[in-house]
Amino acid sequence: MDEARTLRFFRGKGAIVDGHFVLDSGKHAAVYVNKDEVTPHAEAISRLGLTIAERVAGYGVETVIGPAEGSVILAHCVAYHLGRLEHRDIQGVWASKTGYDCDGKGIFSIRPSFVKWVMNTRVLAVEDIMTTGSSVARTIEKVRGYDGTVVGAVALWNRGGVIASDIGLRESEFLIALSSHRFDAWGAEDCPLCRKGVPINIDLGRGREYLERQRSRT
Repeated sequence: MDEARTLRFFRGKGAIVDGHFVLDSGKHAAVYVNKDEVTPHAEAISRLGLTIAERVAGYGVETVIGPAEGSVILAHCVAYHLGRLEHRDIQGVWASKTGYDCDGKGIFSIRPSFVKWVMNTRVLAVEDIMTTGSSVARTIEKVRGYDGTVVGAVALWNRGGVIASDIGLRESEFLIALSSHRFDAWGAEDCPLCRKGVPINIDLGRGREYLERQRSRT
């Protein structure tokens, strides 16, 4: 899929929602990309995985890793299609989210049974929706912590204008996104929706947790 078709696919599945949302990054936004409306469509996710695989073929990727939970299925699809394209076995694994830090950003770890697939291995990081890139950045840190070689990173949608250096990629490592259509996001202190009193959606994103933290501080 090219960028236009990727956008049409997300819109067609009702995955682009307007309102007032708190994203996984902790930022506030007027638009939420609800990936849960996308990932159940196995054939479409497989096609997206094939598109990514075609983009990264020839880079010697041995393992594909994605931050859980959203990118687990995508990582496996990319690994499957890349293996078929290159006629070899490529692993699909994930970094588990074990909690959140004081800024509300995810803390990730690689389970012991997966370490052998990233240690001294050429690894591709994949992400579904990238706003600040913190999840994939922390996944990349974990891969390097086990002496894995990060080939690059790919996102279905880079909605935050993230660049390679934002997620710790080096000069020789690439960042690719199937769509780079940008939606604005703000820190809570700068959020125009908060200033206007627009209610925060508690069903999508991290709105419920955000409001609970705010109440606990008062």
